[in-house]
Parts: sequence; structure tokens; C-alpha cells
Amino acid sequence: MTESSHFQYVECEPHDPHPLSPLIKLPPGACDTHAHVCGPQSIYPLVANRLYNPPVASLEEYRHMLDTLGIERAVLVQPSVYGTDNRAMLDALQQDPIRLRGVAVVPFDISADDAKTLHAQGVRGVRCNIVDLKDGKGRLPLDGLRQLAHTIRPLGSQPTRLGQ
Repeated sequence: MTESSHFQYVECEPHDPHPLSPLIKLPPGACDTHAHVCGPQSIYPLVANRLYNPPVASLEEYRHMLDTLGIERAVLVQPSVYGTDNRAMLDALQQDPIRLRGVAVVPFDISADDAKTLHAQGVRGVRCNIVDLKDGKGRLPLDGLRQLAHTIRPLGSQPTRLGQ
């Protein structure tokens, strides 16, 4: 672990840059439903109050893994280390709009226009990092979640939750 400011960040292990082909061929249309692209930090800075430091995981490396495994489609999920700055994921979606879709992290009060823009960029859901949302008393901000669900419902998107 490294120490920075008041936080200790867990250093995540890097992925294997040399994936092996599976022994069994995956079915047509196989989809990886949860993956992250990260870095470089010089372009996509991490939030200060994160729990971990991710290794660089580029879109090129990810696509190489998908090709090696025979996975045709994928969903990129905004990692918590970027907060609501979805640029790394959105840049990746722009580079491969046929193969990739995204799940963004957005503020509860996102405007309908901003939600439509994300949808046009390939985002099909929003992620609420529940571990970051608890009010200190173990309760979830239900009013904020309802507001968000109301905003994205017309787009056919769904809020997802992670954490306890």
C-alpha cells in the first residue's frame, strides 16, 4: 500500500497482458458484462477519496483479451476511482461503438439532456456506488435514487447498485 494524504490506497495487481485462448469456444454473441478501462492518470485523473489505485488497463489491451477469448460484445462499467468523471469510459465507447456499451456513474440530479447525451454515446445504465452513498448511518439516499431513476427511465436505462 502507498500512503497519500489521509488515505491508504490498495495497489491493484495488473491484468495479464497475455491471455490464453479458451479450450472451449464461446457461443456466438458472447458478452463480457463488467469490465473497466483505466488510465493513463495523466489524462484521466483519479479522485482523491478512492479506495484503490488501479493499474493502467487500456482499451487496446482489453480488446486484445476479448479477441483472444472470442468475446464479441462488452459492457464497460465506470470504476469508482473516477467518481462521476466518465471520460475514460466514454472515450473507449467512442472508439468501438458497435462492440461496446457503458454503465456510467452520474450525480442524482443529472439533467435529462445530459442523460440523453450519455445515451447517445453508448451508455445504457447508471451505477450507484452504494458504499460511497451511505449517509453515515447505514441508510441509502432513497430520494436521490428515485430522482435518478425518474430521469433515466425514459431512455430505457436502469440504475444498478454495488456494495452492501
